[in-house]
Amino acid sequence: NHTYSHTNPLKQSDAQIINELQSAQRIITGITHKQSSFARSPQGNGDPRVLSAINAAGYTAAFWSLDLLDTRKDIPLEVQVGEVLGRVRNGDILVCHFGGNNTARALSIIIPELQKRGYEFVTLSELFE
Repeated sequence: NHTYSHTNPLKQSDAQIINELQSAQRIITGITHKQSSFARSPQGNGDPRVLSAINAAGYTAAFWSLDLLDTRKDIPLEVQVGEVLGRVRNGDILVCHFGGNNTARALSIIIPELQKRGYEFVTLSELFE
């Protein structure tokens, strides 16, 4: 879950944060018939209060540790790939975006290379076990 309106939770009350998550969950459940277990606030904005609100809504907060930088149009493919491959460590979570700058192309290079290096790709549920 990533909120309904993609607003900055640092500028919202706890009740507003919880409402954002619940509104998004209704849509997610309506489409997938599944409940999300994890949530991340937009742009990774969070502090202890935001994390507490995420937990109060029944979610485990899951933030990223690596950024593909695919929201920026000025970052070339080679830099995106190099940054990820040069920094990746076991347990990392890579944030990337559908329709982002070079996302599909970068992942088509990164995934096979990481598999060659012995990395496995797991779900958040498996990672948080």
